Amino acid sequence: IQNTLSNGIQSEWETNNNIDVSNNTINNAGNVGASPKESNGGLFVRGSNNNIVSNTVANSGYNGIFYNGDQTVVQNNSIDRSCLVLDDCGGIYTSNANQVGWTSTIQGNTVTNSIGNFSGTASSHSQAEGIYLDDFSHGYTVASNNVYTMGDMGIYIHTGYSNTVTGNSVYGATSYGFLRSEERRV
Repeated sequence: IQNTLSNGIQSEWETNNNIDVSNNTINNAGNVGASPKESNGGLFVRGSNNNIVSNTVANSGYNGIFYNGDQTVVQNNSIDRSCLVLDDCGGIYTSNANQVGWTSTIQGNTVTNSIGNFSGTASSHSQAEGIYLDDFSHGYTVASNNVYTMGDMGIYIHTGYSNTVTGNSVYGATSYGFLRSEERRV
């Protein structure tokens, strides 16, 4: 999938369950033309019991992989150069704003060069993360990922709790290799 105005792959309904998104190559998603703000990036999957495995995502305007839902596995993906048009995003991004009891596994992925584009925002620095668990994400496992050269943080958990982060390698994060924040970031 090449040169899309919005998402490269999108499965956005919460009832989309038991989906396997595997072995795809996505390049320049949401990074061509005047990208709409509702674009979520390279690959966007919502629902439960989904597998996002062995995909290659490069040059995303927003998130490389954005997912939310229960019992999702994000494994062995390669994400390079995400957050090129918008900011406050990640190579792999998830959120649990409804604070329901979701669990998921993010394992064995390689995330490089989440740069961020903070022009036109109130922020004075990039908010591009490698792996970003946002808005009360809890019960997640983040294990054995390689995260290199981030505009902000390698692994960032925003207002999350009861997560397991183990065996990851982070290099070249501008701010922190790993940060867990209890307060909302401005």
